[in-house]
Amino acid sequence: MSLLQVEHLTKAFGGILAVNAVSFAVEMNEIVALIGPNGAGKTTLFNLISGVHAPTRGDARLDGQSLNGLAPYQRAALGLARTFQNLRLFENMTVVENVMVGYHQRAPYGMFAAALRLPQARRLEQAARADALERLDLIGLRAHAEQPITALPFGKQRLVQIARALAGEPRLLLLDEPAAGLTRGETDALDELIQELNRRGITILLVEHDMRLVMNLAQRVVVLNFGEKLAEGNPREIQNHPQVIAAYLGESAARAASPAPRAAQTAQSVPRTLNNDAASLLTIENLTVCYGSLRALDGISLHVNPSEIVAIVGANGAGKTTLVNTVAGLLSPRGGAVRFNGKEYKTTESSIAAGIVLVPERRQIFSTLTVRENLLLGAFQHRGTRAKIESDMDWIFSLFPILKQRVNQRGGTLSGGEQQMLAIARGMMSRPRLLMLDEPSVGLAPLLVQEILRILCELRACEVTVLLIEQNAQAALTIADRAYVFETGRVVLEGTPAQLAQDKNIQRAYLGALQ
Repeated sequence: MSLLQVEHLTKAFGGILAVNAVSFAVEMNEIVALIGPNGAGKTTLFNLISGVHAPTRGDARLDGQSLNGLAPYQRAALGLARTFQNLRLFENMTVVENVMVGYHQRAPYGMFAAALRLPQARRLEQAARADALERLDLIGLRAHAEQPITALPFGKQRLVQIARALAGEPRLLLLDEPAAGLTRGETDALDELIQELNRRGITILLVEHDMRLVMNLAQRVVVLNFGEKLAEGNPREIQNHPQVIAAYLGESAARAASPAPRAAQTAQSVPRTLNNDAASLLTIENLTVCYGSLRALDGISLHVNPSEIVAIVGANGAGKTTLVNTVAGLLSPRGGAVRFNGKEYKTTESSIAAGIVLVPERRQIFSTLTVRENLLLGAFQHRGTRAKIESDMDWIFSLFPILKQRVNQRGGTLSGGEQQMLAIARGMMSRPRLLMLDEPSVGLAPLLVQEILRILCELRACEVTVLLIEQNAQAALTIADRAYVFETGRVVLEGTPAQLAQDKNIQRAYLGALQ
């Protein structure tokens, strides 16, 4: 008998059929990958299996037992654990405390024993801490055990999610985009970790866009498209499947959608006029930012000219997110200066009023509000009339047609790619002079990454200046005018994409193999 049996699972959100009669099985001690373009229904299917959503029709069985009607904690008790595409960690806890949370279902004591600190509860807490440290040792983060979880870069926080899931001693582990935001070296380490977990008897169902990782790990691959199962087979069969190539990899479509050279871009009418008189729109001089005694940025200097796309690339923890958070006024520098159009802005409110907008790494849309309501919040500083706001929204819909189709749908029910588009569109509704995007390609299929890049080229042609933080350096450098390479809080190289590509050491360490 299969460990997991998915039988005609179907989920409708209003009139939208997100998952439609999907069936497949996962055998004991197998690694199965679930792939497909953004919006194909992968995360919704995970939510049905793990109990986040109840199915409209169909069932999932774990070791023969129906999961219908069981709460997520009851499924966890049966041996089912998962991670999430969007991080769900306790930001007020340390790294080890976050992992200890996963031990709770194995702790045979109640709330009162824990509150009264009875001897049994203290012994079990010690056991939970020891267990959590072992999990952290497995993922290579034991040295960070006592740090606040927020001190870790995004990629390492993803690993903590896996450690927390392992603390429940699952038989079946669902991994939702575990490699999103990881460097190539970290992804290779993740590959080894997943193989080690499988050797220890854990069955794994994996959602992932990194095809090199998928094809190296999976014994079988299930492909979804528009909520339905498109194909199933071994990696070689899937790689050569014409419908999969068209739907997921989108090779011919990707070539058609790839960003055109800057001179060939056609600007659409934007309802505003920008002042491009200044030599540099953004100037950063000798910027130093610290988290306590940790120096996250150490004497950074750079500039961004009007109507330019400037990319900031580098490994996780290099200080890229710290830079844009400082420019946005979310962090206060220890030294140096940030000048926008020749002036310094010390607060988030003043920087937004000046025309600086940050689209954050984790999208941070309002999940309970509709697409339209999210966009209207982006226009909160408008001094214009309702007609001008509606005009801006029409322009946004011309850039993101899928959002027009989803205009009355709640943000939390959108796919990861659609949420990323909504986050960018919401930022554009404020009519920014400088648009900063932090890792916009994380968790997106290759074809959708190309679409995001194409839209950024259109924005540049419309005189929007873009500061792009991107782990996927190959993608960023296809559209950037210039780029800076960060390493441990410092600029180690700067130049045009062509100049950076000539440095072999930097290419191997940060940029991958440029074509």
